Amino acid sequence: MKFKMTGLALLVSLSVTAAETSIEEYIGKIANIYIGKSESVKVGIVAEEDKYLECQEGNWPLKFQLGQVYSDSWLDLLSTVNRTQETVRVGYTPDSESSCDIEYLALVQGDGISGVDPDDGSASLLRTGDYGNIALIGTNGLTESSYSVSDFYNNDAGAGAFDGFTYREQINDHEGVAKIGRGFWMVKKAVNTDHDPDYVEPEYWLQVDFAGLVKITGFRVVLNDQSRELGRGPEKVVLQVSSDGETFVDHESYLLSQVSDQIATLNTAVTARIARLKVVTNHGDSYIEIDEFELFSDL
Repeated sequence: MKFKMTGLALLVSLSVTAAETSIEEYIGKIANIYIGKSESVKVGIVAEEDKYLECQEGNWPLKFQLGQVYSDSWLDLLSTVNRTQETVRVGYTPDSESSCDIEYLALVQGDGISGVDPDDGSASLLRTGDYGNIALIGTNGLTESSYSVSDFYNNDAGAGAFDGFTYREQINDHEGVAKIGRGFWMVKKAVNTDHDPDYVEPEYWLQVDFAGLVKITGFRVVLNDQSRELGRGPEKVVLQVSSDGETFVDHESYLLSQVSDQIATLNTAVTARIARLKVVTNHGDSYIEIDEFELFSDL
């Protein structure tokens, strides 16, 4: 017997980690959580009728390890949705011989299927990488001039956050991509050295201009481990969108954890020409850094 999945859900919060292998997704409700003497947490799901988990049969098809940077957050999230029976989205690595390793988690609401059907070119967009990134440089007509930022430090310009590389590794092996600079965007935060009571800190953001309308359904923020430990990663962020390049609207806000890899799906898909990620705060360092910013457009 294989485990069945629901066809529900729309992601509303954050998830973590990525896997190099193919990742499947369970969208539904959590039935049980098992914690024994080992370092493994086992997770049961509520079976539905049409779709199945590609995992070993049994009551605990999903698992993750304790002692990781994300473990406490995942356990808290799973405990909450188990108690409230909210819908959750779980990315997992298929394994018919064993319980499947969880790769990311997110709270969800709605049916996960309904959304906008814009008159745009989203259906023809090239999607790359593990999750279907539409913002990779060299794809979908995007060049270095398609990316812009509020400011940048030294040569760590905006295009470095769209090249498929972090500082130390390649995370998108799409043919033809090459590392730009050090592989990330970084900006030094301004300091009110004069202690001016009227001082207004500048905004920090990076954006991609698709030169036409696309449907945006989610995004991913990746950081190398060293910079994560320094506290350079974004914390509070706002996804802003524009259809004309002049007027930007705050679409949704997120609070990111201090982890290296996070994914979010929008509460409400949005159609726009430009997607901008505004970083309101980071995790404490005097520099803000994003190694890779991916955007998704689910059909």
